[in-house]
Amino acid sequence: MLNTLCPTRADYDAETRAIDRDLIDEERLENFVALVTGLLDRLIPDLHRLGHPEARWHPQDLADALSEQLVGIQTEQRRLRGPLVLDHE
Repeated sequence: MLNTLCPTRADYDAETRAIDRDLIDEERLENFVALVTGLLDRLIPDLHRLGHPEARWHPQDLADALSEQLVGIQTEQRRLRGPLVLDHE
């Protein structure tokens, strides 16, 4: 934890590492958002149900799973924009 009364060099180094880590994670998460939204955009024309009366899987199942993961990614993005969390050493 950062000693706010008299921060040490180690405190500043830990803060810098945490900031760098979060910037890398944010970029990766943004790439995942682009990937998932691109997949969802490509799925839209094919979301109609399969024709077989006993089909157990439908394209909408994939869209639902991707949408759920997109929510998780976006939630993680919002969390990263919150207070800085330092790594425990």
